[in-house]
Amino acid sequence: MYMADTTFWTNFNTLVKDQNTTQDAVCSDINISINTLRGWISKNILPRADEAVKIATALHTTVEYLVTGEKPVDKTPELKSAILETLNKF
Repeated sequence: MYMADTTFWTNFNTLVKDQNTTQDAVCSDINISINTLRGWISKNILPRADEAVKIATALHTTVEYLVTGEKPVDKTPELKSAILETLNKF
């Protein structure tokens, strides 16, 4: 496990509050103990990648958001345009 800046846990706690849920509920969703979560938070340790994905999924967000605080850019319109352009060539 690696030490990290507080961004991940700050974003985590913000989402927990904004979604009117609890740390206990997230732990239940991802099948970890509250003591494990509290240890990560108090020691400012990032979870493993697979655990971070589970946390992000439980909070309806992305790992990118938890780590950076930036919401991913939706590239769907650009991709649709590129696909249509390619299909029109055939």
